Amino acid sequence: MKKPKWLKTTPVKKYLSHQVARLFFFCTAFLYKSGNKILIVSTDGLGDAVVRLSLVDQIANHNGRDRVIVLTKKLAIPLYDSINVKYIEYGEGHKTNFFKRCIMSIKINSMGVQDVYCLHFIFDEYLLDVLKARNKIGYKNRVNAKFDKQFTHVLPIHEYVGESIMSFAEYIGLDFTDMDNRKLLPNKEKIYDFPYVVVAVGASSFDRMIRRTNMVAILKSLLPLIIANQGKIVFVGNGLKEVNYTRWLVDKLGGEHVINDVGKYSLSDTIALVNECHLLIGFDSGLYNLSFSLQRPTICLAANNHIFLHYRPWVKIVHGSGEVFGDEDGFGCDKTNSITPEQVLVAYHEMMAVDIAPLHA
Repeated sequence: MKKPKWLKTTPVKKYLSHQVARLFFFCTAFLYKSGNKILIVSTDGLGDAVVRLSLVDQIANHNGRDRVIVLTKKLAIPLYDSINVKYIEYGEGHKTNFFKRCIMSIKINSMGVQDVYCLHFIFDEYLLDVLKARNKIGYKNRVNAKFDKQFTHVLPIHEYVGESIMSFAEYIGLDFTDMDNRKLLPNKEKIYDFPYVVVAVGASSFDRMIRRTNMVAILKSLLPLIIANQGKIVFVGNGLKEVNYTRWLVDKLGGEHVINDVGKYSLSDTIALVNECHLLIGFDSGLYNLSFSLQRPTICLAANNHIFLHYRPWVKIVHGSGEVFGDEDGFGCDKTNSITPEQVLVAYHEMMAVDIAPLHA
């Protein structure tokens, strides 16, 4: 007997899976003893995990690393390995498969969790109601307040992630300073011995990127300056759209001064690569946030997601005028596709004047 088509859709699977997990939790909650563990929920994007890492480290320092567990996606696991914090992997299967969701609930609840710190900036799933804890703290969901009912304490979300992280830290009694990962993710080895500019081609969505013809025009304007500095352009990123995107760029740029490393590195290797770069150029993405947190000179070709625009001396945010140009190819939006080579050239000169040496282990 075939399953009905509606039963195969992901939203329905997630809903049914969670309802089964809720029923299971309701019937077994009395078995779980209270404890003093702190569960940090950080199961969204890599960039989100990067900017929160220093707060997670501070929570572990303040409360003891044996008390702290992070619920995280697989991609971000190396971040928590680097700061010696325990984690539980959370993937799509835990959302759509009721058996996996129930097992996860048992595992977490058996640890004796006292406090849940949900660090998502937009938490839009049901999860905390199958977790036993005295305190469940998270940010207000501006779009759909029904998700806030999972929390015992709801904190305001600010226009900038740094302010939101700061307010969370203050609420739990920590004196947080900034999203600085230099000591947490120090460089241990060099990938290349020559000067290079990292071009991070990835983004979570097509509209945060830029038309390929426009990117070629931008990089062609920078390439003579990079070559004059004995340097090269190194493309990095992961994913099929990034592979295809970069292949087109490399074909148009060509030459020995362009290196295509898309899909080549682990997160640990990528951290090492970014740590030693002279400059990173990217979209609003995980690698842009990584470069920011490592205090490397960074140019962001910005779309409309103002919450992640970091205004610091080592970061230059480039906004388009809205006057779009270039060949339509499905990439970018009005903001990114109106960024001119001249704008990026000015930003390049500004960032080349920034002198911040990477920290080494």
